[in-house]
Amino acid sequence: MSIHNFTQTLHATTLDIALVLTQLTAYFDKSQLAYAPIADDIKTACGLLLALQQAQCQGHSHIRLKDLADQCYFKESTGESTDESTQDTNQAESSIASKIAPQLKKGYKFPNLEQINLVLRQLQQQPIHGHLLVVHEERLFTQKTYNYEQYISQEISKRVRTEIPEISPQALQLYPQLYPNPDSNPWQSIASLTALTQPFYIINGGPGTGKTYTVLRTLLLILAQAQNKLSIGLCAPTGKAAQRVSESIINEVESLKNQSIASELLEQIPEQATTIHRLLAIRKGSGEARYNALHPLPFDLLVVDEASMLDTALFYRLLSACRSDTRIILIGDTAQLPSVESGAVLHDLMPKSVNVFSNTITTWLDAFNPNISQHIVKPVTVNDIPTANPSNYATTLMQNMRSNANVNDVANAIYSGDTQAMLTKLAEIQTLWSEAEPLIAPLSQPLLLTNTSAADYTSDSSESLYQLLKTQTTASILALAKAYYESLLTCSDPVMAIEQLKQFRILTPSRKGFYGVSGINYLIDQYLLKNISDPLKLSINGMYHGRAILITQNDAQLGVYNGDSGVVLLNEDNGLTAYIDRGKQPPLAISPYRLPAVQSLYAMTIHKTQGSEFDKVFIILPPDDSVGITKELIYTGITRARSYVAVSGTAQALCRAIAKHHQRNTFIRILDNT
Repeated sequence: MSIHNFTQTLHATTLDIALVLTQLTAYFDKSQLAYAPIADDIKTACGLLLALQQAQCQGHSHIRLKDLADQCYFKESTGESTDESTQDTNQAESSIASKIAPQLKKGYKFPNLEQINLVLRQLQQQPIHGHLLVVHEERLFTQKTYNYEQYISQEISKRVRTEIPEISPQALQLYPQLYPNPDSNPWQSIASLTALTQPFYIINGGPGTGKTYTVLRTLLLILAQAQNKLSIGLCAPTGKAAQRVSESIINEVESLKNQSIASELLEQIPEQATTIHRLLAIRKGSGEARYNALHPLPFDLLVVDEASMLDTALFYRLLSACRSDTRIILIGDTAQLPSVESGAVLHDLMPKSVNVFSNTITTWLDAFNPNISQHIVKPVTVNDIPTANPSNYATTLMQNMRSNANVNDVANAIYSGDTQAMLTKLAEIQTLWSEAEPLIAPLSQPLLLTNTSAADYTSDSSESLYQLLKTQTTASILALAKAYYESLLTCSDPVMAIEQLKQFRILTPSRKGFYGVSGINYLIDQYLLKNISDPLKLSINGMYHGRAILITQNDAQLGVYNGDSGVVLLNEDNGLTAYIDRGKQPPLAISPYRLPAVQSLYAMTIHKTQGSEFDKVFIILPPDDSVGITKELIYTGITRARSYVAVSGTAQALCRAIAKHHQRNTFIRILDNT
């Protein structure tokens, strides 16, 4: 068996196989790879490289060698197809197909751990490429990823320390103005005061817990404590997240200005956040950054919002571009989806114990408010030894401040894995939405179908659950398009149109297919186009008056970036114009013919909406879990809604997702500096 024949027995993508074959040529002579039968050590090396490649594509930084030892990997299972055309194939066709179907790939059984380590030592001895693989504590990394994680672990660990300063009179005077009723939500003021003692700090919390409210007051107290001007940077991983935090900061700043609180200090607060890529001035194509370890960022304090979206490589670049004396504050929600790329930075850096602080911190808090530290639970001790170590560098905001707690109830049920409570709360909030919008008929019917749904809701008993779901989904999409998007066709004010778009969004886990973004957007586009009679409102390139658009490609000359959104409307001269949302600023008007790549905005992937919020959210799930639907993904989708949320799909698919936790194998950790 040659190496190519061997790879044909492995269940993997063509691209992954091609990459691994290329890597093998760096470690073995061509004659060795061409020889048949292929040597066992080459098979093992191929399996290790393929396992590492697949793990990194799934967001892991490494593979644990003990998980591979004596186990069979890359084996193709029969499974049951969830494709609707396959579901409808009759028995005779299935029989014929089974006779001509290719044999299932049997995979590869790894040898024992000792033999695996022997093969890895052989690979590492290769003089040119051997250093590209790192084995550490029975884990296999690529050198680059290992170096990234080691650097982050070491640099953040240096910053994790408590420095109790002398309290400035200005900070002591400002605190009660910023938190006049600290007992109403004590964790917000605890976070702000504790952050004064930490060079590195994390403010963690779910939706509605007031993270932006807290971070602004934290910045003001830091400025008051410093008693001099500080250069502050504000950034987020994506353009949408940066725009969202900018809007939130502006609203909070205006609120404090209206109360005449900290007017001079507010002048130092940046109101415009930027993406991390733009902050570092990363050049397109080369990937080189203007700001790096040799040319660091000029900030005394750097705030990173939506830190759950940080991947390892990006945070490495950001951290290495910070001065050693730069104070860093991360804001995020560890329950949300991890980054698209490899890593789980926020999750890894968060302490295992929640809101456990040292006696030094409680004394510090008492200096500002003698009652505030009473909310901190003392660590439980066994034989005078604490069961949880104090972690002064992070606070989790616990209290939801939204007036509508229904969405939060659903999110809490998902977070705790309580399937029955989730289904009950979802039904309750859907009922409330239906009562508020009685003309949207699908909301008055059960949207989560079960195996008995076909018999309950159709007279044709032969109609399968999947056919019924497709019929119901189509009806829901069209009803929602009529309720929330059709009015864009008659809207002439771009500001009103953009605000209207922020009120509602359809979310889905996948990009393609009937249940994906492309299928949903196509259905809505066709519905809206049928309702346009004025030829001036139509264009040959797919643009039309009232079309909601999402920019999917950067164009620095036009000033538009991936993630920007807007709407196409007729201008005063009856010409189609794209109006791009700029938050509090007037929309940016551009000819739609000059725009880079765009897509309709009626539906978005849940990944794309991280950092965004809408008043109402409708989530469409496919009937299977092939797109990797997890608890974190459902939680993230649900928490995009402020007031109402509904989920369409099968109850089975949703419950499967809640039971599936997205755990990544990563190696970032806080080191013991002692």
